[in-house]
Amino acid sequence: MKTKKGSRRITIMFIALIVIVSTVTPGVAENTITLAYNGDPKVLAPWKFVHLVSDEMFRRLNIELKYEVLPSKRAGVEANEGRMDGDNARIYGYNKDFPNLLRVEGVIYTMVMAGYATDPTIHLDGWDSLRGTKYKVEYQHGTKFLEVNLSKVVLPENLSTIIRRRQALDKLILGRTDVYIEVRGLVVSFLNQEEFKKAGIREVGVMDTAQLYLYLHKKHSALIPDLEEVLTQIKSEGLYNEYWQQAFGKTD
Repeated sequence: MKTKKGSRRITIMFIALIVIVSTVTPGVAENTITLAYNGDPKVLAPWKFVHLVSDEMFRRLNIELKYEVLPSKRAGVEANEGRMDGDNARIYGYNKDFPNLLRVEGVIYTMVMAGYATDPTIHLDGWDSLRGTKYKVEYQHGTKFLEVNLSKVVLPENLSTIIRRRQALDKLILGRTDVYIEVRGLVVSFLNQEEFKKAGIREVGVMDTAQLYLYLHKKHSALIPDLEEVLTQIKSEGLYNEYWQQAFGKTD
């Protein structure tokens, strides 16, 4: 026969177990979502904009948004495996490679892909303008959109990847690469810094534009219809443009 003391001990242990599980399970006890970002909103204008919009979306659903800055490829893997709650600012078909991720319909950010160089004779206009050239071209490792498009027009021996954007710009200055392809806003964030202002790096052409979306792990599928609704609201209320001005300091 169980004593009252024994029953009380079991009850206390059960309550303690519930508390532990609630504490270690992401997004349950604290009602939070943690997203993978492959850029830091504190230093990069496009990511500041993406975060402002995303933070407002989740705030309206009474969910606290947190993020972790990870290398591009790792971000997708961590989100797909459920170790992160989602992956933000990715192209339309991103979940072909990461099938556990579900797209939130509604564009978070439209990125402009541009080429950068120090050679004043280089002029580009779209992917095909690289075809047949001998330029040494570099892009950020794990950026699927660039990998797919550049591999079609640049010879493998002339194509390389980089982890750190600052290093990519340094390699342009040193002449170790000819062209760096990157999101315009991300490069501008660096070129506005004092160390790069007189480096001679300039935009040499627009390669393409791409619309980016928020992706959530399938365990959060119930949130998607509400997130789509609040994103529409944010745009209709003019907040989307306000956040753009906060991040970029301009409206174009």
